[in-house]
Amino acid sequence: MDRTLCEHRGDPGGDTLGDLGVLYGRSTAGRFGLASGAAGLGIVQGETTTIGLPVEIQAYFRPLPFAGLGVTLFGNVNPAQPFAGVAVALQLGDGP
Repeated sequence: MDRTLCEHRGDPGGDTLGDLGVLYGRSTAGRFGLASGAAGLGIVQGETTTIGLPVEIQAYFRPLPFAGLGVTLFGNVNPAQPFAGVAVALQLGDGP
């Protein structure tokens, strides 16, 4: 399955680092979860403004039809301020 994602993190007008990117990736779903990966082109704004390569990898495990646990790894490779992070999610309710 293909996907396109436009994302924004941070507050470019404040003291934090922010990025705006358009990503393209692939995903696969199985009986107990899903996995996806995407990369693209983005703009990073912080102390300076630069072009970057945003990357995102997700994995979700759904052992029950109504509950699951997910992990997202994300980052942006750029010459000025590269960064990376991890997000953990708890899914509740009906879903894919």
